[in-house]
Formats: sequence, structure tokens, C-alpha cells
Amino acid sequence: MPAVLALALVSALLAAASAGGAALAGPMPGSPDPKQVVLRSSDLGGAKVLFQRYFRSTDFPASVAYERAFKTGKVGGVRFLHLESDAEIGTDADAVARLLGAVHRQLGSKQGRAALAKGFAQGVRGSPIPISELQVGHVRSLGVGPGSFDLPMSVRILGVRTNLHVALFAVDRLLAGLELVGAPGVPVSVATMTRLAKVMTVRMAAQLVPRSLTPPTIAGTPESGQTLTALPGTWSGAASTFAYQWERCDGTGANCTDLPGAVDSSYVVQDADVGATLRMRVTATNASGDATAESAPTAAVAPLPAPLPA
Repeated sequence: MPAVLALALVSALLAAASAGGAALAGPMPGSPDPKQVVLRSSDLGGAKVLFQRYFRSTDFPASVAYERAFKTGKVGGVRFLHLESDAEIGTDADAVARLLGAVHRQLGSKQGRAALAKGFAQGVRGSPIPISELQVGHVRSLGVGPGSFDLPMSVRILGVRTNLHVALFAVDRLLAGLELVGAPGVPVSVATMTRLAKVMTVRMAAQLVPRSLTPPTIAGTPESGQTLTALPGTWSGAASTFAYQWERCDGTGANCTDLPGAVDSSYVVQDADVGATLRMRVTATNASGDATAESAPTAAVAPLPAPLPA
């Protein structure tokens, strides 16, 4: 019975919130991983995983998506029969925001609610267990970011009122959704859905923080009077700015200390650096946070060559 309800619930969304798609092996190297975003058994009182997979959405221009479904768990003290958690990596934040707004408007309209009821009725048709009296509530804010929302519904299962919820939310270019079928007779509030969404949004933000893929490097000759140039390396997470700090280390590349004021992408080697090695630390920052990586130390700085005799 939970599987029937879950299928009907997802079908009733009319593919607006990314149901279905072709299977994929996983994200591209350096891309955020939606598998790390979705809920886990440990988040749900040890709920059993029914299925999980990477896929490419057929309804949204995402690079990769991941879904995981659970059977019979709980959120705090609230029991549920079935829960699906999914996340996908959109092409950009604007596309995600547009989709979120479109689905919100659709499910909030009279026509959308009627289509939802029709799709649900088709989904439960032929169920061996009586499921009736679908009631569709009003779209409400989920409180986990701009445009986030929850749509509460309920049906009668063997005469017992059962709560259903669909929630959709985003962080930058990551889109996520939750579909929940509560236990019969157990109220499920929007606060419960918000609690689950907050777990996912923390993970979404973590996936968007820059991560160093290849370390920074230093170009140039480590010699007094020469200019060294910092190359930041490659980063995931669409880093928007880079900050630099040059360091002086001992001749073995250890015991490094910051060089005061040496915070540009280039550095003119000083006489005081002779015999030491130099290292550069770069901090990449975007809207989700920052991360730091260090270059390998240079060779020992050589003195300025003596001028050739006249």
C-alpha cells in the first residue's frame, strides 16, 4: 500500500518536480554530488532503503540527480509509511529558481490542484486497499530559502485519514524534493517537512562550497629580485574570488610563516628570502563558503647573480 500511494503521489505532480529519468553512473569529477544531499537511514530512525539511484531528469535541465526511497521510519516522534528524497544539480541558479516558481504557481492554482487530484486518482486506481477522499491543502512556505514550499494533502486509507506531503526547495543551482506518506492516523505537520528540508539544505550548501581539485602552483624563478606568480589551481563549486597569501618557509619547506602584506597574486622575491623557500596559500570563495589550498614550496631562493665583469 505505501508503494501505491508513493507512486500516485509522484505521478500526481505531473512531472513538475522531476519524476523519472534515465539512469546514470554518477556525477562528473568536480561536480556537486546529489547523493551526498539526500536523506539517509540515520536521519529517519533507521528506516529501510527501498531503492536509490543516480538518474538524469527528463523534466529539468540538470546534469545529474539522485533519489533514495525509504520504508516505515520516523522523523522525531512522527511515523511515516514511505518517504522519497531527491536532489539534482541544475545548470544554473536562475533555471532552478524559475522551475521552483513555476511548480509553486501550478500547485497553488485551482487548475493545478484539479490536475493533481486527477493524477492521484489515476495513480491509485486498481489498488487492492481502499484509498479515497483526497483533500489537497494550500501551498505553504517551507521556510528553508526563497521559493521553498510544502503542499499538504490527505486521503482515507481503510477509513483512516492519512497525511501526504510534497515539498520542493533549492540552494543556488541545487534543487531538492521530498514526498512523504504518513502513517494512517498520525498527523504530519509542515514543521516536520521543514525539519527534513533543513537537513538537506545544510548538505546542499556543503556541496557548493569550493573544493580544490588540483593544487595551486607558483610560476617563476625563486631568485632575489625575480617576480613569482600564483596560479590558483582548479576548483569545484564555481569559485567567484581568490585571495592569496605568500609564506616564507625554511630551506626544507617547513616552518612556514605569512609574509606581511604579500597578498597579491604576484610576489617580488626579496634578499631576506635568500636560502628560504616560498609557498603560496590561496582561498577560494563563493556564495556558499570558502576553502583554502596550498602550493608546494619553491626551491631554496638563490641570491641575485653577481654582475658580469665589464
